[in-house]
Amino acid sequence: MSTSDEHLAILFIVAFPFAFIALGWLVLKLLHLLSGWEWLENKYPDRVDNALWRISRVSGVMGNAPPFGTSLSRTLTLEVCDAGIRVRNGFPFSLLWHPFFVPYEEIEIRSHHILFRYYVKMIFGRPEVGNLALRPSAAAKLARASQGKLDLPCA
Repeated sequence: MSTSDEHLAILFIVAFPFAFIALGWLVLKLLHLLSGWEWLENKYPDRVDNALWRISRVSGVMGNAPPFGTSLSRTLTLEVCDAGIRVRNGFPFSLLWHPFFVPYEEIEIRSHHILFRYYVKMIFGRPEVGNLALRPSAAAKLARASQGKLDLPCA
């Protein structure tokens, strides 16, 4: 092996981890923007409120990115609090995505269909800042835990 080949091999060994991390960061940032999470965390920063109930590893679809939004499979944690709902994201998303807290007054719930599946869509803000579509089972658990502060639409 010539010295130029050795230098290229060393350069590859050193540069590849940095390129891989940079690509991962770029993908996380792109999903952060497409999901609308950035606007939600700016409009509704996290605040101190005791969690009355928590559900982890929830799947959902956020935002209106084509064609159906950004799918977040089993990464969300939803907390029902006295004044609203806190939404967190798991690792590795939590490195760039900060939790946000939406008061109940700012949440509107509608039924929603994506392809052939029924979802419950939580619309955050008036006018809409962002949204989160959940499976009906997760939405029903949230509604029960909120003690009547969230009303689910009929399917």
